[in-house]
Formats: sequence, C-alpha cells, structure tokens
Amino acid sequence: MRFIHSFWFKPIIENPEKSWAGFSKPEYFWYCWALSLLTVRRHYQSAELYTDSHGMRFIQKLRLPYDNIHVVFDSLEDLRPEFWAYPKLLVFSLQQQPFLHLDTDVFLWKPLPDRLFQCEVFGQNFELQPAQHQFYRSLLEELRKHMVYLPASYFEEEPGEREFAAINCGIVGGRAVELFQSYSKECMEIFLRPENQEGWDKIFRESNIPSGLFNAAIEQWNLSLWGRDRHVEVLFSREQVESNYFKGESLGYTHLLGVSKSEGSFCAQIEEQLFQLAPKTKARIDEFCAEERACGWKG
Repeated sequence: MRFIHSFWFKPIIENPEKSWAGFSKPEYFWYCWALSLLTVRRHYQSAELYTDSHGMRFIQKLRLPYDNIHVVFDSLEDLRPEFWAYPKLLVFSLQQQPFLHLDTDVFLWKPLPDRLFQCEVFGQNFELQPAQHQFYRSLLEELRKHMVYLPASYFEEEPGEREFAAINCGIVGGRAVELFQSYSKECMEIFLRPENQEGWDKIFRESNIPSGLFNAAIEQWNLSLWGRDRHVEVLFSREQVESNYFKGESLGYTHLLGVSKSEGSFCAQIEEQLFQLAPKTKARIDEFCAEERACGWKG
C-alpha cells in the first residue's frame, strides 16, 4: 500500500498573505504538514508526495523525508484556485496500485487497522449527521441549478435518503484502483467541462455558500455514489465521530477541523508536538519561513 500526500501551491504562491490552508501563518501550516508526515513515517516505511515545482523546492529545503516527490501539478497554471480538490483527484487518477492518501492535516498516532488495507474502498467516516445531510443537499441544489453537465447519479437521490452518505476523504484509498481512476475523472469533468464554466462563474459571483465548499460535494458525495456496489470501510463509526471528534489521540488518528486551524490553542499543541518529536525539523521550518517571507515566497 502506497502512502501519499499531495498539495497544490498555486493558491499560496498567488496570495501568501492569506492562503495557508486555514492557518493564520505559514509556520503553523508547515508544523502541521511535518507532523503529519512524521507520524506516518513512525509507523510505515515509505511516503510519497505529489505536488508542483514550488512544493518540490519547499520540501527539498525543509528536508522532509519523502521517498519520492512527483511534480505533476505544474500543468494546472490556469486552474481556478477555488478548485482545491481537483489536484487531489488528479492524483487518484494517476494511481496504478493500491494506495492510501492522507491530507496534510491528518496525524497517525497509531498504526491504522489492518482491515483497511484489504478494502476495495475506504475513507475516514460516513457523514451521517443531519447538519451534514443539509450541507450536501444545499450544495447539490446549487450544482443542479447552475451546471450544464452533471453525472446522471447526481439526480437520482438526495443525501440522507439512505444510510450510505458522503465519505469524508481526510484519509481515503483502497485496492479498487480502477474505481478511483473512473471516479476521479468524472469529478474532474465537472470542474473543467467548458459548458460548466458559466455556471461556475455564477456560483462564485452569486451563491451564499463559500465557493471552496463545492469541492466537498464533488469529491466526497461522488465517491459515495461510485462506492455503492463495492465493499466500503471507514476508519470511524458514527458514534466515534460524534463523541470523539476532538479526542483523536485516544483513537489513534486526528484530522483537524477547518475552524481549529485558526485557534491559537490547537496551533500551539501542534507546535509543541512537533518540537517534542523532531526539534531539528521545527528549527528548519522557523528558519525557512523567515527566509521565504523575506522574498515573498517566490524563491
């Protein structure tokens, strides 16, 4: 099983004063990334990164321990920065063997359960709470309203009408590589089909829903549709998600909630955990951020 991170740096390079994946400053972004990678490497022998030339340069300067770095996002120069799920989907489409993709804000405090490695498809958890059903329903209504092209499955049923809801993709992967190739290509079409571009313009201009959230409907709801006839496993049950969302270390796994990235207490915990695990890595990040900030992250 290949362990994979991915990150597309165009939104950060274009707006380094604001866009650090929800963190208030780049140091916290890199502390989080390094901690994610090092917790993976503590339990597993290898990890790979898919990124662009900017990411390659940053990672090499920081000496983060990836076995392979694949530069595949340089061709996305014209991609809208709001389409943050597209590069991740591109990575799925490129896989030729079983894989496990983790977001760079995911920490593995313990090894993952062996059952995941035998699955056709696995994800972090099913999104089954009523508020999540309403969230996806609102996104799908907007997509149906504005997109010229959508897969027929988008019109078959509503979120919440069956127990098999959207799949959180903080951790995602499996052995059904051909499914991930087909699913990801269908998702990428929604983003890039020429006949959808006017609809995307209207969504970005008129919708009350933040534009970036539409990625969740396309990435996570679509995966549940593709996985309907497959054996799908999740890391957490509904009860674990509802009762332990902020107790990740006891479960062996943490995926940071977006709002937590702007909270000083969470960021301080990440900084301290990285310092305890790898003080030299933290010191390199501090020095690196000071240097890059001085030149506007252009290198």
